[in-house]
Amino acid sequence: MIRFKLGEMMEKKRFADGRRYSISEIAIATGLSRVTLSKILNQKGYGTGTDTIDRLCEFFDCQIGDLMERVPNEHPEPVRGPDVLEEQDHTSDCRNLNTGIREFSEQGHADT
Repeated sequence: MIRFKLGEMMEKKRFADGRRYSISEIAIATGLSRVTLSKILNQKGYGTGTDTIDRLCEFFDCQIGDLMERVPNEHPEPVRGPDVLEEQDHTSDCRNLNTGIREFSEQGHADT
């Protein structure tokens, strides 16, 4: 999952500039909506576009890695899902079919 470090970046900018920035001020400076910034700040796993990321990097004068990081998923996807199991069952069916054809041929039945 990608985690935004917007809160940390706001604190760094506050320390560097000696003043606090509100979501509204960042929205005006970046042209992003307050709703988008609030979601980035508060909604775990929120996804956004590259234009938004670029605008935030510009505002904070930072690199992408300063603004976001990858963290392991809390509930990782299983390595083998039901789709894979279904394919395995079909593979098994094909093997059984091939065995049946071979046995049919070995019994002296000719291919037509």
